[in-house]
Amino acid sequence: MKTVGIISEYDPFHNGHKYQCDKLRELGAKTIVSIMGGSFSQRGSVHIIDKYKRAECAVLSGGADIVLELPYPYSASSAENFASAGVYIASKYCDSLAFGCECEDGDKLIKIAKTMLSDKFETTLSNQVGADTLVPMPQISCAVISHLMGEEYAEIMMEPNNILAIEYLKAIFKGGYTLEPVFINRKGAMHNESVAIDSFASSSFIRSVIFNGDNLEKIKHFCPSATYEAVNNAIENKEILHLQNAEKVILHSLRNADPIIDELSECGGGLGRRIINNASAATTLEHLYKLTATKRYTNSRIRRAILSILLGTKKTAVSSLPEFTSVLAARRESLSLLKGVDFPLISSPSDFRRIPESDLTRLYLSAERFISLCYFVAADEYEFFKKHPIII
Repeated sequence: MKTVGIISEYDPFHNGHKYQCDKLRELGAKTIVSIMGGSFSQRGSVHIIDKYKRAECAVLSGGADIVLELPYPYSASSAENFASAGVYIASKYCDSLAFGCECEDGDKLIKIAKTMLSDKFETTLSNQVGADTLVPMPQISCAVISHLMGEEYAEIMMEPNNILAIEYLKAIFKGGYTLEPVFINRKGAMHNESVAIDSFASSSFIRSVIFNGDNLEKIKHFCPSATYEAVNNAIENKEILHLQNAEKVILHSLRNADPIIDELSECGGGLGRRIINNASAATTLEHLYKLTATKRYTNSRIRRAILSILLGTKKTAVSSLPEFTSVLAARRESLSLLKGVDFPLISSPSDFRRIPESDLTRLYLSAERFISLCYFVAADEYEFFKKHPIII
């Protein structure tokens, strides 16, 4: 284990993320490369602060040595596509891949991943999906694993970090990558819990404090000083990002969208049309989520579908593999790792002006232009091109 990859979001970078990196160094990691979701999150929202600042926090805090970008649309896609794209980028630079999980037995996660790649699982899943169209896919997958492997294994799949860990393993096995999996048991508060344990709190807890306008001292104990300062500065400069800052634009776009959108990512099964129809009556994004939600569609799925409608993100885009990654932040002495790798690396946003356009680069740049509307005060549409990696 020399160069270890971590697929991350760091929204924002907190003590739990630092703990993971510290454990990897204890285990012998020489260089940690984080493949971090860029401007959009896997839950279908925007990240709370600018991606370069989030990456800088990870490096300044002694976490990652290099932070590369998991670009849109992969950063805001299903767990399977998110993992597949992240693992693909990691395979270009790393010999190992680390991930947090609630399950302490990595062999059980490996068994689940291999079972989910089997023909027997696919056949049973297809039959189950056809039999019950109202149950969410994760629940159906759990039921199939319970049938094939037993309830003990199905319970493992109910924890959010285990779900992603299994998807990472599936991507490694399916892609035939030589990445060695490294399991780090999650410490402290669980994913999305609104509580804090000792010096650990989830990203969702920290974001809730920020969005609710609470005293920032509440999060000081749960994140490194670099994160605390970055969040404080973003609040003072009105640079906190939120989809609600652009909700009128979003609702207007949805009300005028083409209802024939089944080819767009996350919009199948009538969800896209349901969103467009409900946008006519919705007065806020939260109202739209409530009108659209069903037992089958979570808010995260709905938000990802909304992004797909806004940006024209086709299913074929998220099911393909990334064409590039970008350097967001790094330690100067670690940059040599990036040399000689046969994979397009964007060293600065201005590089996009010089490389051939493709459907994926156009989609990515459209997403970055949209981000400019998600600040409290809308930014220059071309603000993205003025930014540069943060080298420490």
